[in-house]
Amino acid sequence: MQEFSRIYIDANIFIAIFEPKDQVGLKLRRFLGGVRRHEPAILVTSELTFAETLVDPYRKRNEDLITTYENWSFSNFILEVAPVTKDVLRFAAVLRAENGGLKLPDAIHLSTAFGLECSHFLSADKGFKDEYMLVHHRFGQALGGRTIRCIRPDLDTIDALIAATS
Repeated sequence: MQEFSRIYIDANIFIAIFEPKDQVGLKLRRFLGGVRRHEPAILVTSELTFAETLVDPYRKRNEDLITTYENWSFSNFILEVAPVTKDVLRFAAVLRAENGGLKLPDAIHLSTAFGLECSHFLSADKGFKDEYMLVHHRFGQALGGRTIRCIRPDLDTIDALIAATS
């Protein structure tokens, strides 16, 4: 079984959970509902996720969905919601400098995942590489050096996540 220490959840995963359109979305919902209490929380996301998930509900004036996303925008016993800090933005810039084509919101998500020591990054975005490393040398000091594996929400991966977190 794959070892998951902390898992970063991208905005598109929350959308799939709360607006399921297929079996993957339903299984992701089962995954989220079955995660047991961890200290620290095993799931991580950024406050940026909150803004990304609200665009369509605001566009459609879907008050129920807006409320759902607002309720999940706070840290709880399974999810840590991290702020976008200056350090997050600094390392997002490093990630963009080292990974051509990485969009700023994606770099912010990855930087947050690195800062909170995630082992995996769960996203349906095919633009992410399979693995990222954050190493930056400044003033003679190495920062980072860890890798994060990007995983996709296919049925086998979700089954592995359910087994590892419930």
